[in-house]
Amino acid sequence: MIKMIPTRWGILEERFDSDPLYIDSQELQKARNALSAEGGFLCVVKGAAGTGKSQLVYKLCKPFWDKEPSFQLVQADANIQKLRLEIFFYTLRHELGIHQFYVQWQQILDWCEANNLQVDDVILRELLFKGHSSIGRIQVAMNQLLDILILLYPTGRMLVLDDFHHFDPQSQQLLMRLIHHKLYQGDKVIISSTQDLPSDFAPGFAQQELHLQNWDEDTSAHYIQTHIPNITRPAIRLLHQICGGNPGFLSDLVSHIQRHWPSAQDLITHQIIEDMRAHGLLPDDMENLLRAEYEELEAYQQQFVRIASIFGRPLRLGELEKVFANIDFALISRAANELLAKGMFRLEPASNAQELSFVNPLLGEAIYRSILMGEKEETHRRIASFYSSQNSDDERIWELIAHHWLQVGDKDKISWWCGKLARHYQASGALQLSLRMWMHLCEYPKDAPSLITSQLNCAAIHLQLADNDKADAILMRYQHLDTEEGEHHEQWILLKSRLYINRSQYAELEGFLKPRRQRIQNLDIAEQIDTAHTEAIVLSMDADAIESRALPLWQKLQQEGKESSLDSLAGVIGNYYINRGDYKTALTYYRKKQKLAARLKDPISMRIGMAGMGIAYSRLGNKDKAFQHYQKALELASQSGDRNGYSKVLMDLGIYHRNEGDFHKALECFQQSISLAEYIGNKLQISIVTYN
Repeated sequence: MIKMIPTRWGILEERFDSDPLYIDSQELQKARNALSAEGGFLCVVKGAAGTGKSQLVYKLCKPFWDKEPSFQLVQADANIQKLRLEIFFYTLRHELGIHQFYVQWQQILDWCEANNLQVDDVILRELLFKGHSSIGRIQVAMNQLLDILILLYPTGRMLVLDDFHHFDPQSQQLLMRLIHHKLYQGDKVIISSTQDLPSDFAPGFAQQELHLQNWDEDTSAHYIQTHIPNITRPAIRLLHQICGGNPGFLSDLVSHIQRHWPSAQDLITHQIIEDMRAHGLLPDDMENLLRAEYEELEAYQQQFVRIASIFGRPLRLGELEKVFANIDFALISRAANELLAKGMFRLEPASNAQELSFVNPLLGEAIYRSILMGEKEETHRRIASFYSSQNSDDERIWELIAHHWLQVGDKDKISWWCGKLARHYQASGALQLSLRMWMHLCEYPKDAPSLITSQLNCAAIHLQLADNDKADAILMRYQHLDTEEGEHHEQWILLKSRLYINRSQYAELEGFLKPRRQRIQNLDIAEQIDTAHTEAIVLSMDADAIESRALPLWQKLQQEGKESSLDSLAGVIGNYYINRGDYKTALTYYRKKQKLAARLKDPISMRIGMAGMGIAYSRLGNKDKAFQHYQKALELASQSGDRNGYSKVLMDLGIYHRNEGDFHKALECFQQSISLAEYIGNKLQISIVTYN
């Protein structure tokens, strides 16, 4: 059980306890009551930076430090936004003490086995370390990561996510599913975020949003007078105007006045505030306030702060000596310890190395902007060159290197490192992170062809994310490629085809491809276009087109041994024949899909093939074989953690039992399917099961 005050809160505990929190007392008490009551409950703390989100989360959690339910705190910050699947690695560090993930991989597998958790070693390695996997295998790996997280955030503990918006997209996906699980088990969850959560984030569960915002003048006055009793109303009004009512900024302004003026004895007037501003003693914005704190430091302390602000991630003291051979490391170590004592830096919890980061990330940003360009560029280059020479296979180091070359603006280095990360992220399903890298490559292209390549890759990811308008805008910008020859021309045709398919414009796709398909020379692109075209034909339910185009392509792909494309098509064609009532032909294609998926080691495709065979056998009247295949499909879904597939197979079994007249078993299967669909938030599946 977690009874200790989290490290980050330990630094801020005195301030969080002493500073007033201005929020509707009834709303706050309502949230506290719900956190103490039975049943699942989600509390969302929302507000802009500096409005007191972390302080409110602290106050909500404090009553549970010494009583049940205990809580697990996960705190994110801007440093981790670029790190793929950080919630998984963060959890291994904090809960299992594992830091060298690749080296200690067997230890992770042993832990899974000891906890009766079935995981696929190869599929997990592909996602976590290699970054090359199929969509189905990525989904299986994500399911297994979720199972590990569920064990490490067990039922009975409150889950607290501070600054949820800072997590990478894949981590957010895992966390949203973990939150559903926690709520479903009757646990409490607290989230703070600057961003709105999806409206259907946790449907069907008790929840409450506590919205923090900048203070009005009366609230600012109450706070100021609590700390500076002798102050005039015009002075209060002026301080409120300077900070714009932002609680964090106002708190720092008040502290600054207390340090630089005898506010306990003197009467603070608006003239004094104006004089302090005129003499540079009272900054008029948050950035200048932070810089003023920096200016009060000793020179060697300032040097440490500058290095930390340029480094751009938690700073390892041990590596600092290697990167900067010319610095006085003893003096830098002294600065680090003193700044830790001042509360300006904090030690990263659960780290196996002495890692330091800013308590207030805004301080690092403010100091970074004040450093001369020459010093910044030299430091960025030194850091990038050092880590580039380490030949690391850790994508986090690649991200660090890419960041520093981006700051230097070295197009050759950016092309190499951002390109490496873009392809790695894209292959591992981290599409948003991949898109960010391709966009960097658009900003720093080596040449005109490189720019087109990066732009088309951006369009490809937009299409994968179903962001069709953004993809269309890029394709329109490069419309001239339609009349040219070469790789970019062919890729443009492929992407335009996918855009038509995404928009279900099958007739337009047919007209688009007819004069262009024969011009494609690249065999891989031709295969992708043909496969996508065939899927579109089948989905259009145009029988003539299917007989004349889709089935001949199937034969061609068989001859060429294109198993991945065949696997994609088999299920679509099988479903087409089910809808036509040709169950024997459907059975043939689903059987082929199951065998192809087995060779490709894709559990989700195997489940689809097995369930499709069950449907075909059921329609053919072979109930025993239908039931057997449904059971096998259910087992496959269970083994791979495919909750969505499990819900679908339960629905198929419900239909089977209903048709057999066993309405009690049918209802049981339907209810289980709906329950699981609700748990994972699949509204479409809920509606389909309800209809059946």
